[in-house]
Amino acid sequence: MKKLFGTRQIAFKKEKGMTCMKKEEKRMVTGSQLLSFPRWVTCLLITCLCSLNVIGLIPTQANAATNVSNTFITKEDQSLNPERSQYDYYLKVSDQWKIKQAEFQVFFRYSSTLIPESTVTLLMDGKPYKTAHLIKGKNGQGSLKVVIPAKDLTPGFHQFSVLTYLQSSPYFCADRLNPANWLVLDKTSYIHVAYDPLYPKPTIQSFPRLFTGNDASPSWNTEVVVPNKATDAELEAAYQVVATLASYVPQESQAARVLRYDDWKKAPSKRNVIAVGKDSSFPAVWQQKLTPLLQNKTQEGLLHQMTLYDDDQSSTRTYLFVSGEKEQQVQLAAKVLRYPILTKQITGYTAHASEDMVKKAENLAQYQLAPWQKATNGSVTLQDLGYHQVTLSNVYSESTSYQFPTPPDWRYVKGAGFRLVYQHSEQVNKKVISITVLINGIPVNTIPLEGTTGKPKEAFIPFPSALRTGEPIQVVVQANLNSRDTGCDEVTNRLEHFVSILPESRFIVKHESLRTAELSRFPNLFVDQNNQVKATALLSPEPTSTELTALAQLTAGAMKNVNDIQVTLKQGAKTLEKSNEHVWLMDVGNQGDLLNQWKQEQDLQIKATPKGLSSDEVPVLESLQDNGASIQQFFINKEGQAALVISASKPEMLVEATTAMGDPKRIPAESTEEAAVLTTNGNIVLLPLTSEAPIPVKSQLVNKVKGLYEYASTTEGQAMMAVIVFAITVLIVLFILIRSWKRKRRLENMDQKQGTDSNLTGKNGQSLTRLGRNPKKK
Repeated sequence: MKKLFGTRQIAFKKEKGMTCMKKEEKRMVTGSQLLSFPRWVTCLLITCLCSLNVIGLIPTQANAATNVSNTFITKEDQSLNPERSQYDYYLKVSDQWKIKQAEFQVFFRYSSTLIPESTVTLLMDGKPYKTAHLIKGKNGQGSLKVVIPAKDLTPGFHQFSVLTYLQSSPYFCADRLNPANWLVLDKTSYIHVAYDPLYPKPTIQSFPRLFTGNDASPSWNTEVVVPNKATDAELEAAYQVVATLASYVPQESQAARVLRYDDWKKAPSKRNVIAVGKDSSFPAVWQQKLTPLLQNKTQEGLLHQMTLYDDDQSSTRTYLFVSGEKEQQVQLAAKVLRYPILTKQITGYTAHASEDMVKKAENLAQYQLAPWQKATNGSVTLQDLGYHQVTLSNVYSESTSYQFPTPPDWRYVKGAGFRLVYQHSEQVNKKVISITVLINGIPVNTIPLEGTTGKPKEAFIPFPSALRTGEPIQVVVQANLNSRDTGCDEVTNRLEHFVSILPESRFIVKHESLRTAELSRFPNLFVDQNNQVKATALLSPEPTSTELTALAQLTAGAMKNVNDIQVTLKQGAKTLEKSNEHVWLMDVGNQGDLLNQWKQEQDLQIKATPKGLSSDEVPVLESLQDNGASIQQFFINKEGQAALVISASKPEMLVEATTAMGDPKRIPAESTEEAAVLTTNGNIVLLPLTSEAPIPVKSQLVNKVKGLYEYASTTEGQAMMAVIVFAITVLIVLFILIRSWKRKRRLENMDQKQGTDSNLTGKNGQSLTRLGRNPKKK
């Protein structure tokens, strides 16, 4: 897709609304010349209309009561001309909406020299819906509106296009480069979508809508509140909730917060609240609401949602309680929120969760595939990713883009790439009409367009070899429809040239799993074979809300392009257990015993002490010691156990460090360093510290075979191979000779034995030994 301009919900204050109305009034009056009022009458009418929130052609504020979404299609005015004659905007239609209809409304101004043959057309997904001529006498201003029926607005992304054909002279060849041929698309143009939510009442069934905003403009709108003396199990449940929210708003990890109850009461935030903990762990005012709901439900988790007025009675806030009588039940309730198959069944404001229910949901969740899981047989189509057919038809150049979210531990191998499936109009000059494909900004291939419209064509574009492990893929398809050099008489209608990118196009994602400790690749180091992040978080004995928030940001940031995350939490750990668990250590100078033990056993270069940051290897200035932070990732042992250590002189710097880890401007994607220090003013200094990555058994075998093959190709290796072959041949010959000799001896011994037996046998065949005894009479 193209770079999406942020979807903005339209909200007008009274003054801004008045300004907009004046603009609309001017449009109406100037365009028709039918209405004329004294200025004071006009102002009075405008004021009345604004107070009633009735704004003629401008979209009104979107809110839950009206169930409408209004989206501006551009942040700035867009200039169109014969060379750039089309503007596109991509809108995502939520699968949580039951669409009624959509209105596509554009405002524009255009050159007064344009003749009536000039047109403007509105399209969606390449299909035209309405066309209007640009008529003189309109003072160069106009608007066009079309209604899109609900049946055309399926869930996923849709391409909304404004297409123009501009002429100031009937002689196209002399006029096609005329700078007077222009149209400016106004930034007040918008798409208005009317819908009914599938879950209209704000019950648990609508989760996470109240806590992450709507699908068109998601945002982190939640505080996760835990008891003042939360246990490890209660905190684990809280971070499970954080991970669930982050899966809906993965780009807003820096907004995640986990607060203790007392600290939350002091916070000025107006965010909604998800409270996680046992009912008995919370204050009496909350216990009174939760305890009756848990009667006779000792083995089940509790979800309870309600809306209450704030203490000052000025506004309301939505609360969702994730609770239970015991810690295990709290964790069950937290897991319910992870599975829409459960939340969508909850029709009210209270629900109980059993262990059996959660296990069934976990099993069914295996069939709800993420984009990388849809890559069956190593590929996934654009249609599977929610893209629709896109038509590119600008006279000069136009492009569209597609994205594939690469899991953190994937490194693409030979054969990975993008298979483009396309159709195009009949082209007249393949030397200047082509498709260029860029992958992550790198031009990879240019495909000439030739032939006529017919069966779809295909082209394979390999991924660049320079792609990094876990790097997301963005494919840009640019159609170069430069008609200026194709002969003017053959291009009298701009629609003769187009390229359609079909949804059968696919990403070929052949890859291998590779682990790296580079900070820019987090959470690669902690991803298992099922693309799940698993880590044990070690916190101080009594972590503050600031420390809990730092871990919340780290947890939310780790949810990018992974299936799930499981954080095991330990407060005040004194020893590092020997295990295969990966470790996240958040230290503010009060975990000295653990770090001293660790420093002797592991490659820990920087640590926090009660006096500040300290290092035997890295030079640390005094200011950094007192007010700095350090970040380091490394492998603990050859078995692959890994660690992330964030040390800080004070809790606030922990948050600065986790914020920096999620900021690509501070830790660039191309950086390869595994450690960094953070200064008091927020600057990052990357350190050239590395740790040796363990080599998987399979890779070790491959490397050994490869080494033997390379050695065998040398003169010394060939001589050694000859000696080995000779020795093996000698051994085989000796083995055959010895075996033959032994067989001969065995046969000779058998013959001797048979001769001896025949001498000891009587005339009637009885053994002489038998006859020499007292035979039994018949």
